[in-house]
Amino acid sequence: MKKIFLPILLASSVISTSASAYERFPLMIPNEAFTFNFNVRMFEMSRMKQEKILAALELIRYVLSTDEFRQGVLKHSYNGRRKFAYNKGLTNTQIYKKILMGAEYLHPYNNNTMDLEVELYTNKKSKTVGYTKTRSFRIWMNTKYFNERSSAEIAGTIVHEWLHKLGFAHEVEASPFRKYSVPYAIGKLIRNLAEEAGGTAE
Repeated sequence: MKKIFLPILLASSVISTSASAYERFPLMIPNEAFTFNFNVRMFEMSRMKQEKILAALELIRYVLSTDEFRQGVLKHSYNGRRKFAYNKGLTNTQIYKKILMGAEYLHPYNNNTMDLEVELYTNKKSKTVGYTKTRSFRIWMNTKYFNERSSAEIAGTIVHEWLHKLGFAHEVEASPFRKYSVPYAIGKLIRNLAEEAGGTAE
């Protein structure tokens, strides 16, 4: 995996990565899967923690460029049909395209980019892995889980929270249906495919 080293700023660091794997996959995968980009700002964290997030972003980039991810989204089923719960009236194909377009609610442009801010916090009594707010680009991840989890697991969490930025929701309380929502189902898909890749992106 090629790592990107950036100087640590006092307040934040800005990470921008680009794709480079087009020749390795069938042409049925849209170009946007290979050109997907990241504009991620990380706030008040050590170089080691930044590197862990960078590794997760590389895994996300790799997984998005695979046919396994495309098929996983297109074939996802809920309640006996190929659809997601809480899908905003979108088909699986439309959800796949929406992910690749990267148009967040607060940045509604099809720029093929994940625009995001990441901050860590610590709450040892909480069972919350991460959360976000509607009117913010930022996601918060609990160091209680962040410190012990793999880059593949963190990749799944980042995508889960980012999908909220695209407008997808789920029930707050656990239910039989929540795992079929776009954030939960696709976050898990990202994590599983990243783990199959060995936790690294080549």
